[in-house]
Amino acid sequence: MKVRLGLTPKLTLILVVFAAVLLATVGMLSYNSGRTALREAAISELLSSALEKEAALDGWVEGRLSDITALTQSPSLQAVLQSFSSAPGSSTASAARELLARELRPQVNVKREYV
Repeated sequence: MKVRLGLTPKLTLILVVFAAVLLATVGMLSYNSGRTALREAAISELLSSALEKEAALDGWVEGRLSDITALTQSPSLQAVLQSFSSAPGSSTASAARELLARELRPQVNVKREYV
C-alpha cells in the first residue's frame, strides 16, 4: 500500500525541507562567524595583556639596573670592596665583609612589588 500525497502536502513538505536547510545553513555560518570573532577577541586580549606585562617587566629590570649602577658608583662601597679583595682571609677583609654586608642589607631587604 502506497500512500499518495496530494499537491498541498507535497508543497508543504518541500517548503519545510527548504526552510530546515536554510535554517541549518544560516546557523552554521553564524556559528563559524561567532567562533572566529571570539577567537580573535581572545587573542587580542592575551596580546594586550602580554604587552602590558612586558612593559612592566622592562620597567622593573631598568629600575634594578639603575639600583645596581648607583651601588657600583658609590665611593664608600668601592673602598670597602677594594679592602675586601686586597687581602682575602685577613682581619681587614673580615671587617670589610661585615661593613659590606651592613651597607648592602637595606638594598636586599627592601620589599618591592613585582609584576
